[in-house]
Amino acid sequence: RDQASQEIEKIDEVEEEKKAEVSKLQQHISLMASLSGIKWDYDCVESIAGEVEVRSKGKHVRFEIDPDEHSSYEIANTLWGLISG
Repeated sequence: RDQASQEIEKIDEVEEEKKAEVSKLQQHISLMASLSGIKWDYDCVESIAGEVEVRSKGKHVRFEIDPDEHSSYEIANTLWGLISG
């Protein structure tokens, strides 16, 4: 019985650690989205998609990038190009 209690305590500890980790990741993602002006389209699973607010031009630009056709470098450059307007 004591062993079961200890196991439950360990499970509870791991669960609390994971909740804190998820919360930290959510805050980090929110900060990056705010800084970049990117609103990700999480429903689009086949590609990297979303909308960028181009503040200098006062407009929003929709994007969709196929990760199978572009390298990580090309994707990053495309996104930076959209962000900078």
